[in-house]
Amino acid sequence: MISRASSFWGILVLVALFFLPHTAHAWVETTVRSHQAHVLVNEDGSAIVRHELVLKVRGGPMKALEIDGIGSSIEPLPDALVRRAVEGSASVWPLTVSALEGGGLRLSIGAERGIRGGSYLFSFAYSVDLNDLGRISAQKDGVVISWIGPRLSSGVDSAKVIFVTPRGKVEPRLPSGEEAGSVLLGEVRRGAEFDEIELVRAHLATGEPALWRVLVSPEVIRTPAFDQQVTGLQGEDSSAGARYQSPTLGGKASAFRGLWVAGLGTVFGVLVFLKAWWLRRAAELLDVRNKALIPCPPALRAILSGALVSGCVWFALSYRPWLSVGFLALAVVFSTHLLPVRRVRPRGPGHWEKLEDLREEKANKLPGRLFETRSLPGFLFFCLLSFPILKGAHYLLPLSNYLALMVAGSYLLLLPLFWTGRLVDLPQSSREQVGTWLKFLTKALDPTVATVEPWGRRAIQGDSSGFEKSQPQADEIRLRILLKKIPLGLRAMEVSFDESAGSTVLPCVILRVLDDSPTLDGLPKEIVWQRGRTQEEKVALLRPAAPTRAQLLRLVRTLLSSLRATAQRKGMNTEAKVSQRGAGYSESSRASQLSRRAHKSAGNSDSTRTEGRKSAVVAT
Repeated sequence: MISRASSFWGILVLVALFFLPHTAHAWVETTVRSHQAHVLVNEDGSAIVRHELVLKVRGGPMKALEIDGIGSSIEPLPDALVRRAVEGSASVWPLTVSALEGGGLRLSIGAERGIRGGSYLFSFAYSVDLNDLGRISAQKDGVVISWIGPRLSSGVDSAKVIFVTPRGKVEPRLPSGEEAGSVLLGEVRRGAEFDEIELVRAHLATGEPALWRVLVSPEVIRTPAFDQQVTGLQGEDSSAGARYQSPTLGGKASAFRGLWVAGLGTVFGVLVFLKAWWLRRAAELLDVRNKALIPCPPALRAILSGALVSGCVWFALSYRPWLSVGFLALAVVFSTHLLPVRRVRPRGPGHWEKLEDLREEKANKLPGRLFETRSLPGFLFFCLLSFPILKGAHYLLPLSNYLALMVAGSYLLLLPLFWTGRLVDLPQSSREQVGTWLKFLTKALDPTVATVEPWGRRAIQGDSSGFEKSQPQADEIRLRILLKKIPLGLRAMEVSFDESAGSTVLPCVILRVLDDSPTLDGLPKEIVWQRGRTQEEKVALLRPAAPTRAQLLRLVRTLLSSLRATAQRKGMNTEAKVSQRGAGYSESSRASQLSRRAHKSAGNSDSTRTEGRKSAVVAT
């Protein structure tokens, strides 16, 4: 009994401990989406700073938010609120603002259970004396008001500060010593009593105490000591407006910007000129027509491309991203080349003959290999141009997300230089086009069924004495497929290659058969036939479903299967190789008449019909 009672009470204690409520330790992660501050400066140097912080919260519940870098000499204002950053949402909670040791600020959320995942807008304000903190200083051209923003827990894009000051004689502006590209001068609004100047930073790094400065007229701050200091610096006949010089148009920042604008535009213009000039020379050597997206001479294309790149850099440094992207796109368009095409020239008579060797003399190296990534010099040159772009973007990323993105976007300028107008895209010679297909078909086809031979067409030209001579180079090459068992009526089966833009070739199969022959009857009825070189000849041009090796091989094997079946059913012409291996396509009218007579006469004996077919093939 005692042991049972002990076990019962032990189990009861464990159950009570299991259901006993304990403190929940929630996981909370916050990300700053945007930050905006209004700094209302009074004539005595005091200011009211109002923050609007958009925060994305993950996890929860979150009951308080701590912000560092505010400062210890502040007086919080009681109208702090937090609400959901969703338009039309009515969820609002009060905030209790309290200063922490070390210059931090604690925002206690007045929600019973805190806030959970979502985006929230924190609005809070405090008053501070900028004059006592040494944030107001006198210069010869005006008064500089400084304010240091809070150190946010995560990096933030689109940080904005709006200074509101009493109206002065000269509108507020950035100080002349402000670094170029760190702060963007936004809109300046002048009212009857107050002036507003909007400053924007494209990016703030994690924990970065951003310094915001604005230059205003001397009469904005009115204290006796400060008025005496300003008067001593300016002199009796000095005025703020007379000494004003825009920081975007003068000083080291302007010279630095102008150097970048002129240098990058010049470099890109030279590269575009070299690319266009070398590509034109290569096209002339190969007798092809080079095509550009915007047709114009190389010099004019280089000038326009360089000017567009200079405009792109100028607007990027001026924080006008859409104009910069537009100029970048135009620069890419003006430097882009389309695929070249071979010049179409009429050709005269010629004759076909078997080619024993497809090798040709080694051609001279074409110019422009510096822009070919397939070659070692071109690859090294591409790496040389890519390294400063990637290095600059990596260096600027923690400082300015905007400038890093704009530098990385300039990588698009390399695309038309290295991936359009390539030498590998130039049309190849007939021997180069046929070589790879000959090797493929020779290995793919069964030698006991058919073999492949290259045949070339040599143009015939007459000289001054009236003699005709053939050209040493073939202007067209085809692959002739020779069947081991040839059906009656098959003249030739060839693989021809049609040129497309660039180095692309489209293979097709040409069939030549005699009319009213077993070969014509044995082939699929879907084939569309046309009249050949003579009245008795039929020609069909068959293209594979796709211009690939696999589809061409599939078409050839299908035709070979039909021709072999026809040869086995109707009999084989043992002398048909004369028609397949004959030089050219010259025909004899007498042989054509014998062929038609042999196929159409039904009253003749079998021996007479066979003899007539043989005579037609031998004549072919």
